[in-house]
Amino acid sequence: PHQDPHQPHSGLKRHSAAATAAAAHPPGIPAPLKCHVEKQIELQDPSKLQPEKVAALLTGITEAEKSIPMQQLRKSAVEMALRDLEACGQTWDELIFLQLARVAAITGDTDKAYGYAKQLVSAWQANDKSPRLTPRLRDFQPALVGYALTGQADKAQEIVDLITQTCGLDLTEPEFGLWLEAIANGGDCDQIATALHAVAAELNELRETTVEMVEIFFRSDRAAAAGQQWLQKWVRPDDQGNVAEAGIQLQLADLSDADWTAFGQQVLSLAVQQEKRQGRFQDYTKWLKRNGPFDIMIDGANVALWGENYEGGAFRPEKVKVMYETVAKENPDAKILLVLHAGRFGDIKQNHKETFTWLEELRSQGRFHIAPAGSNDDWYWMYAAVMAREKGMLVSNDLLRDHVWNLLRPKHMLKWTQRHIIRFHFNFEKTEAYLKYPSPYTPCVQYNEDKGVWMVPCADRDGQWLCVRKV
Repeated sequence: PHQDPHQPHSGLKRHSAAATAAAAHPPGIPAPLKCHVEKQIELQDPSKLQPEKVAALLTGITEAEKSIPMQQLRKSAVEMALRDLEACGQTWDELIFLQLARVAAITGDTDKAYGYAKQLVSAWQANDKSPRLTPRLRDFQPALVGYALTGQADKAQEIVDLITQTCGLDLTEPEFGLWLEAIANGGDCDQIATALHAVAAELNELRETTVEMVEIFFRSDRAAAAGQQWLQKWVRPDDQGNVAEAGIQLQLADLSDADWTAFGQQVLSLAVQQEKRQGRFQDYTKWLKRNGPFDIMIDGANVALWGENYEGGAFRPEKVKVMYETVAKENPDAKILLVLHAGRFGDIKQNHKETFTWLEELRSQGRFHIAPAGSNDDWYWMYAAVMAREKGMLVSNDLLRDHVWNLLRPKHMLKWTQRHIIRFHFNFEKTEAYLKYPSPYTPCVQYNEDKGVWMVPCADRDGQWLCVRKV
């Protein structure tokens, strides 16, 4: 669930219901079901199997049984496996429910696949939310794929509610894509609006295959069922977010109050868990209450090391001073916090006397904090930035792809990284720093109610957005 939504999944391929139905396939075998996330689930065409594989599959099967259709063999195999599980007293866990749902979907019984997902959720709740029964996104994908292909938007909505409201899981782009596909193939205007508002709250730019589902819906007769016509066009907003073709300006979107609270609590919890010595991070939170809140945090290690990956490159603390002074000059009213690890500060104390004197002065002013040995300094500037909420900014070129950040909920990180990070670079002599502030608008799905315009950003189209407006 923490996979970067802008990175394509291996083997991922989307098909509309119409395209799938039109695909050629052996007589008597249903059209392939394409799983959009973990793998492609496709019914095998026996004629394409290698002879030795066929022989291995049919070992122990009588001549009469070999004539049984493949679908029936699959169902019989499932029934046999379940009898064996029951005979040996094996209780079902999440993986068993998952495999049953997949087989049900492969054999064309989407409702049964959904039934297994619901059984899993019920078993999880009835067993004090046992870890071995904890539902995962993959448990709902077989049914969601089936409902997407057949355009059963109401059923897809049910699954989404079960995932988010009952199980407390966050949807990622593949699940949103399937939900949109179900609506594209059989939903109405209210359902597309509900889905797009949900996407806007969770994701930033979308893959073109996801945006395609939006295009398909607004081209359909169902989009015009309420007597409304829609015009679609690919547009490119200017640097300030103005969209001349629609007469609107894109807005800045940020986390909600509830999301800010949840985000801060999660960062605090993870930071405390990863401290090698108990109480260290709690001491920092007290220091932050006395000296904060801060407006701009500087990731000192990232600044000092940026661009030093060459022979002769090194940790250069003088760059930190240049950066601090640049930030202060460009943001004269901002309260700035510089964070460095104790190991780095020790090196500065020994080898960079001038910078050490400057840092000591900052520390006396409550503008510089040293992350203690055994701590991860990243949590220190992250927590300060999140606690500053809408005002908090971070100066760093860290792409935040480390496994540590994958522990945080994607819905929080995606919005926060778009809105709250200032990137930078230095001149060749490293005596001047240049800051690149976040865009004045957020690249996420947006709706302008006054003009009746949907704007959908596409990650695969170099800054282009799909503009859908009422005619």
